This record gives sequence, structure tokens and C-alpha cells, in this order.
Amino acid sequence: MSDAPADAVVGVLSEVLGEPPEVFDGPSRLGVHAGWDSMGMLRVVTMLESDLGIRLDLRRVHDARTVHDLVGLVEGSQAPG
Repeated sequence: MSDAPADAVVGVLSEVLGEPPEVFDGPSRLGVHAGWDSMGMLRVVTMLESDLGIRLDLRRVHDARTVHDLVGLVEGSQAPG
């Protein structure tokens, strides 16, 4: 995972969940990380939206199972407007 959306997602996950970036590879399951609960998810969404100037659908983020899923949502998102 070396593109900008993936790097942004990994960076935010690492910061919010307090784990090294290396543990967040593409197929890594979000639910195995202790901080990936409703509050952790909201913190990740808020940071990604703020950092990238995008809007994410909370229902779709909730349904994301892997880091790759979350990166796909970021890649498919649009700036609010």
C-alpha cells in the first residue's frame, strides 16, 4: 500500500488506534484492533474527513471489514459540496 489514500488511512489508523503502521496492511481486519469500536471508528472518520477534505458515509465505514475496504471508501469519496 503505497498510494496517498492508503498512506492517509494507515497514518490515521496508526494514530487513533495506537499501533504501528506496519500492522495495517491491506487485508488487515479492522475488528481485530482493540481501539476499533464505535468511538474509534468515529475518530478515524473525523480525522480522515478533516485531513483529506472529504465526506465518508458512516454506514459504509461501519460495514468496512478491512483496511483495504476503508481505503476504497476514501478513494471513492468526494469533497463536500
